[in-house]
Formats: sequence, C-alpha cells, structure tokens
Amino acid sequence: MEPLRSFTLQGIQAFRSYLEELRAGSKAPPDQALLRHSAWTKQAPGRMQFSPTDAFLQDPGLWAWLSLAHFDSVCPLQENGTRTPGMDYRHIPGNDQRSQHRHLLKGPYDVYTRYGEAAAHLLQGQVYRESALYHEIVGRQDLIANPTVVTLTRSLYFDESNQSLKSKAADSKAAPGSIRRLVAVLMQLDLTYDLHGMSEADLFSLLPQREFGPWMESKRRLETADQTSLPIPKNIVPMPVHEQLHVGSDNGPHDTEGEPRFTITEKILMTFKGREGQTFSRAEVVDMVLQAFKGTNRTSVLPSDYCYNIVNKGIPFKNHFFEYHERGRYTFLGRGYPYQGPIRWKGEEVGRWVKGKDGPEFFHDF
Repeated sequence: MEPLRSFTLQGIQAFRSYLEELRAGSKAPPDQALLRHSAWTKQAPGRMQFSPTDAFLQDPGLWAWLSLAHFDSVCPLQENGTRTPGMDYRHIPGNDQRSQHRHLLKGPYDVYTRYGEAAAHLLQGQVYRESALYHEIVGRQDLIANPTVVTLTRSLYFDESNQSLKSKAADSKAAPGSIRRLVAVLMQLDLTYDLHGMSEADLFSLLPQREFGPWMESKRRLETADQTSLPIPKNIVPMPVHEQLHVGSDNGPHDTEGEPRFTITEKILMTFKGREGQTFSRAEVVDMVLQAFKGTNRTSVLPSDYCYNIVNKGIPFKNHFFEYHERGRYTFLGRGYPYQGPIRWKGEEVGRWVKGKDGPEFFHDF
C-alpha cells in the first residue's frame, strides 16, 4: 500500500500539466513516480484514523495526490488508449467553493461525512461519473445543506430493498416525478416557503401528488397534510391555496402543458439557482430551461440577453446572470454579482463595469 502523501505546489502543477496533456490526446500513463517525488510531495500524518475536522483534510495537495494514486478509478482508460479527465477541478480542488463538490473524491467524502449512510442514494454509480442525483442536489448548496431534502430524495428515488436507485429516477428528459422535475419544483417552492424549516412530511405534502406520489414507496408513504394545515409561506400575507406554486397541479395560472406562468427571466433564475460558477453551452442553457418548464418556447430563451459582459442592441441591459465566453459558453454568476470588466457589442468594447460603481458605464448610447 502506498504511504499517504500530499502534493506540494510543484507537485500539483506537474499533475495539472499531465491532465492538460491528456486533454490534448496524449496516451501517456500516469507517472506513479510522481507520487513519491521528494520535492513534489510531502508526508501526510502517519495515522490511519482521522477526524473530519483535521486541517490536513482540507489540503488540496492531499486530494490531488489521492486522485493520481487512484487515477484508473477516477479517469479510466478508454478502448482507444486515451483518457478523458475533464476539468482540473475533478482531480485538483480549486479555491472556488462553488466547484468543491465536483472533485471526484473530496466531493463524495464531504457528503458522506455530513450525512453518512443517509446519503447513499447520492453516491451511487461509478466514481468517475457524477450521478444525476448527486449533480442536481449536491451541486446546489441550498439543497444539499437541507437535511429534509436529502431524506426526501432518498424516500422518492432509492429502492431500499436492493440498495439502488429506482428506474428512471435520473431521467435526462425530466420525466414526471424525476429528480430534475423535483429540483424545478423545489426552486419554485423556495420562493414562497421556508424549506429548511419543514419536516419531510410537510415538504412532500407540497409536491404535486399525481406526479410524485407514485415514486414514494408504500411502506414509507408520508401522510399528506390537509390543505388547511400546509406550512406557512415566507410571505407575510399567505397566498390562497389555489395560487400557491404547485407545478403540475390543476390550480392557478398556467402556460402550456400545465406549467405556472413565469417570465423567461424567472425561469432562468430558478433553473440555475445554486449553479453559480458553473459553465454551460448555449444549447445546455436552453435545454435545461425547457426541461424545468415544459411548454416554454425554445426561441424565447436567449442567454446572450442576460450577460454582464455583452449587450444586444435594442434589448434593455437590466437583467444580468451570465458571463459570456468564446464559442458560445456561459458561466452562471447569478443576479447582483460584483462583476468588473468590459461590455462588448459584436466584439467592440462599448462599456465597462467599474469597481465601486452602482451600475455599468457606457461610452455612448445603446
């Protein structure tokens, strides 16, 4: 067994260079000698049992070293002799807290340390691939920080008899009652209710029963609360029951296919809430909104209209959620991000966000 060590900054850089070579198509095997390099590694504490509060467990060099030590598990060899490492943060923890959960070893470790066996449903599958449940729940801090959401998702999507996920629980097309549909509903309910203050039974009672009821195991079926005893919303004046945000219910104003009416701005914010710092292609942005809100017109979802750093002529420059990158990539920053930098129109700099200013400065009218 390889003695436990940790990469120094030089060791991390050497590992990062290897990952870059793999992304360029290299078939070079992982350099096992790097794990013992005297200048690029250091000895970790020499005991076999640790406390989650031990400071060295927060050392990025430790987790990067572990990733290389188990590289065949986190980045398996493909049939053509190549490997697909993905982004560096899957193997080397970064400084951005919003991507800490993406590390293939530290992310699951943190979840297990927090919830133990109660989070078994989130940790199913191969170590090199995030499951849909892990991606949707752990990737949103407001959801993974809520123990009720963790227990509810286990009740809905985990088959206790064979210790595996239920069929279609992670359906990529957001099938009725699937995890992607649940997240969309929770994002809407969070606008009205204090989800952190609810029991599992209370939270389940707010879900559209025709859609989510069949997913709940009969032996664990929660007793649905009467409408008169629904949890009190965060609003000072509670809304009438028929106006509450029940996705897929028969009540309240709806778009096509039974969805509540929301503006495109609201749909984008609810779809990407908790995904700050993550980058998507234009097609991914559009598809994710359409999955969360059935019946939305595809042509109405234009992420370029919601960027901090580009402006479309004739479109009010007032809603900013994304940072645009080349080749149609968008990083979700959220509303009110302290953005600094140029604003461009067709590649030309036409304005700028300046630190300390309340809003953007444009060089001429737009």
